[in-house]
Amino acid sequence: MYQINEKDGLLSLIGHVPSGGEHPRNIKIDEKGMLVWVANGESGNITLFKIDQDSGKLIPLHKTHSIPRAVFMEQLLLEKE
Repeated sequence: MYQINEKDGLLSLIGHVPSGGEHPRNIKIDEKGMLVWVANGESGNITLFKIDQDSGKLIPLHKTHSIPRAVFMEQLLLEKE
């Protein structure tokens, strides 16, 4: 995880978080910037994290879904009638 230094615009490392599986292949951030999903290809799962709005750090939500060979995700937006 990184944060942007507001003085010089450079990135600073703020921490590491295990992906909840083996060989993370893809991440997806929700449209509100509140959640992150990580697709782990070798372990065949998708793990959910919450983004701490103050620090930017990821908080594991301990919610994992089994998806064989998870390598890519896309969010579907459905129109309301």
